[in-house]
Amino acid sequence: MHRRLRRTTILGVAFLLSICILFFARQISHARAFQSPASAKSETKSATKSGTQADAIHHNNLGVAYMERQEQKNALVEFQKAYVLDARLDAARLNQA
Repeated sequence: MHRRLRRTTILGVAFLLSICILFFARQISHARAFQSPASAKSETKSATKSGTQADAIHHNNLGVAYMERQEQKNALVEFQKAYVLDARLDAARLNQA
């Protein structure tokens, strides 16, 4: 009985922790998406490698954030940047549709 309760408690805590991590990761990505253009440009310049898959994913995520704000033109621009950086990123291609 105690083992089962302990296992259930551990699984519950792990589940809640993963939900919290996902929530805060989403909040951080949304905060970055809505920075002023000047700070966004300086952040882009500070990236160590341009054209990497991580950059493409970043632009795709920005596009998703713009779509949630009903800013389709900005979203399309970000999806196109993501596709140019990594043509293998299917999500960027699909999001352009």
